[in-house]
Amino acid sequence: MGIEAGRGIKAGDGIKAGWDIEAGCGIAAGCGIAAGWGIAAGWGIKAGYGIKTGWRFGIYAGLHVRITETDRRTIKATSKPDNIMCGVWEDA
Repeated sequence: MGIEAGRGIKAGDGIKAGWDIEAGCGIAAGCGIAAGWGIAAGWGIKAGYGIKTGWRFGIYAGLHVRITETDRRTIKATSKPDNIMCGVWEDA
């Protein structure tokens, strides 16, 4: 099953879902973030370790921000995910 929040999702440890992870605002985890399907956030995505989606699914960050708000469309993790569809990666 997936995780969906009207606002943000924040965990001190990791976040894991069998399906999608969706948040109206940002997604943050002290460890990793993993989803069986896709990951979508209205703002940025931040993980202490890696970010992983299901096979052939994408990562979408900054879906609800202006183009000029670069700080709100970042994807921060220790390694760059291969499947970023929207957003800008930064080393954590």
